[in-house]
Amino acid sequence: MNQSSVWIFILFIIFCLAFALYNSQKKKKRNMKYSTGQKTLNTSGVILKYELEPNMRSALMLPASAEIITIKGIGDSVYIWAIVPENQINVKRVFNVIPTGGSVPENTTYIGTAYPESHVFHIFEENQ
Repeated sequence: MNQSSVWIFILFIIFCLAFALYNSQKKKKRNMKYSTGQKTLNTSGVILKYELEPNMRSALMLPASAEIITIKGIGDSVYIWAIVPENQINVKRVFNVIPTGGSVPENTTYIGTAYPESHVFHIFEENQ
């Protein structure tokens, strides 16, 4: 092997390492974009967990200013977590848990999607 072939081989190895490093950094950034979501909250209070019935319309009693912070499917159930202000009057808030392919009721606001077991449910809150 002559000296120019050795240099070409070394440059090729450097290029491959740089390309691999670049792609690994790109993948990390892509994954982090969705895992570090931030939301500005307009209320303070305690965080409470509520269970919603899949394929059903569920009414919960909580203050109008309570903010839903996340929705998850655990086992075969759907849960929401909310920041609930203390010392405020509870009102009836109605949530619809709709499976994929189901009809979305009118006058609702999309809250989030939950994945209990092998199902997918979309949660909508009825507008007051």
